[in-house]
Amino acid sequence: MFSPSRKWFLIGIICLVTLFLFRVVFRDSPRGVSKFGPLKLGGDMPLGPGHSTFYPYKTVPKSKFYVFIAEKDFWCVFEDCGLDGAYIETMGGWLGGENLNQAEIAYMFGFDIDRIEKKYHSVMVVGDADAKIVGIFPNKGMSDLLPVLRSYPKLADFNLIKGVNQFGPLKIGEKTPIKIGDPTGYKPGILTNYKCVNIPEDRKFYIFAFQKGLTSRGFCAMFECQEQLRPDYVESLGGWFANTWSPENARKFGLDPDAVVRGDTSLVVVTDWSSRIVAIHPNKTTNDFLPILLQLPELIYVPTSVYFDPLRCE
Repeated sequence: MFSPSRKWFLIGIICLVTLFLFRVVFRDSPRGVSKFGPLKLGGDMPLGPGHSTFYPYKTVPKSKFYVFIAEKDFWCVFEDCGLDGAYIETMGGWLGGENLNQAEIAYMFGFDIDRIEKKYHSVMVVGDADAKIVGIFPNKGMSDLLPVLRSYPKLADFNLIKGVNQFGPLKIGEKTPIKIGDPTGYKPGILTNYKCVNIPEDRKFYIFAFQKGLTSRGFCAMFECQEQLRPDYVESLGGWFANTWSPENARKFGLDPDAVVRGDTSLVVVTDWSSRIVAIHPNKTTNDFLPILLQLPELIYVPTSVYFDPLRCE
């Protein structure tokens, strides 16, 4: 049995340790408010599905969740707002940045002159699938996006951006069925900027993707394969991607070609410079390239020792 003094000493130590752990775990937890100007928890999102946005989306699509960040000189969607924005699209959400310099936007997000000039410079609003507000975070911006969303696991499923270690014949660390030097599918006369007959050497990484939109596309490479106009991060980061679709290649990667054509399945595989597989992502597409690559800093941040010409095929 402990003496009374030792008992209280142990209780005190436990309380201090508990308090310390609480502060370590929750020190970065975002704190929201229940009301901010016209915004209030449970109310309608200021900009929900159907509201106009800019090319290539034109209108805000129906999504699993919605995030809007309003601040001065800020107007964007997804990764245009910052690289972390790419995760939102992969998780089925919508991310939009709104410019507080526009009077209509400032009013809509609860800003007036006093708020802008004194205490507040931005606000992040989170909505559920029904476009109802579930979180209001004054003075939060893009750097706070992922910490805030981790507070809503029922909305933002971060497991969706995780890959697998094995998929059919594919396994992390082993060679991919299509390797450096293999034919790309390019034939003379095809209109393209990348006239590579064989998969070129000296790239930091290589991506292989199989999805419905590529089954009827024919040969294309890099940005040419994108369904929507957006920055080509593969090329700018020193990688290589070309459409290698064929029923035979799909089978090599463990896929049912008919299921790919129907749009029932898709696959993205990333290899390093030596054709060794480093990431396998079933049910992902070209739209998910950036969030996948952001999880592979050992590849994308490797410095290029010589001048890199993305159009070079040797």
